[in-house]
Amino acid sequence: MSNFWGYVGLPVTFATVWAVAAAIVSSFTSAIAMIGLHQVKEIDPRAVVAHFSAVAFLCCIVSLFAFPTQHEWTLSVRTIALLLAIGVCATVGQIFLTLA
Repeated sequence: MSNFWGYVGLPVTFATVWAVAAAIVSSFTSAIAMIGLHQVKEIDPRAVVAHFSAVAFLCCIVSLFAFPTQHEWTLSVRTIALLLAIGVCATVGQIFLTLA
């Protein structure tokens, strides 16, 4: 296994192995999501997007309390605008992904 890591030029560290494992898990879960979207293709795409958004929101709220941070919460106007922009872009992307 260390020959493979050396071959691609990555040092064998915990962070490298964690990043590769996260990428593999992400690819599998994306495939499962695509299979699920194929199964619900008769449902209105807006309903699918609303469901995915609600599930993601709940996961974020649970993570917020499950993994406490030591950083202070400061919400400036710029931060709120960036979060809203990310939400709009994610919603548009999810709609196009559902339509595909």
